[in-house]
Amino acid sequence: MIANRKSFALGCVLAAGFLLVLGVIFAPVFGNGMNGLEYADDVFNKLSKGSSYFIPKVVQGNRKVVGTRFAVVVKMPAPEQAERAAILLAGAGAEVDRRDATLSIAGDLGQLLGHILGDAEAGYRNDDAALAHRYGMAGKTVLATWWQVLRHTGKALASERKSAEADAVIAVMKKAIEPAHNYYGIEAENVASMAAIMIALLLFYVLYTIWWGSAIFFLFEGFGLMMRKAPARAAAPVLQALQKS
Repeated sequence: MIANRKSFALGCVLAAGFLLVLGVIFAPVFGNGMNGLEYADDVFNKLSKGSSYFIPKVVQGNRKVVGTRFAVVVKMPAPEQAERAAILLAGAGAEVDRRDATLSIAGDLGQLLGHILGDAEAGYRNDDAALAHRYGMAGKTVLATWWQVLRHTGKALASERKSAEADAVIAVMKKAIEPAHNYYGIEAENVASMAAIMIALLLFYVLYTIWWGSAIFFLFEGFGLMMRKAPARAAAPVLQALQKS
């Protein structure tokens, strides 16, 4: 059954080593009780968050709408969300009136967005204590509520053909609140500070993949299953006659 014992033995050694390393990868030995996959995911999440910091740029863009008055009526998905939104809006200095799940909002758009950007900055820094102190809510709840407010406000302004105001609102929502919410609890890192770890993980991934492929190759070769180039077929009789003429 074994056609090539040397290749089969090499394949077995490679496969056993691969599975041994795989066991180590799934063991919680990579700090803070993480396994290898969790550790790699944590590293790349930190790097991803570090490359998603756009708040200073959005702050500069927001200056264009400072002093711009706005008034919109928005309907939140549920009354309890509208209640939380009213608390945030009042804390940000906006004029707000709530009726069930509907909010009437007015005020200085630039001032409101500037306040929201301050909350986004706190959220990006994982400063839950600051957000909880301001509103009496968990930081992630604050960010999720601001996202809903901005989404509905942006749509309302766009429907009124106030494109500049709507763009400013959407920029704060997408480039400040979304990253702060989605990466909440993760510490940001830049590529330069973790370059060695990132390169090591990528190289390991490539080499580990080749390792398993080599194990399969030698195991198949040991069983006599090999790919060979097909022999050239003889030319057809008509073609042979033409070549001789």
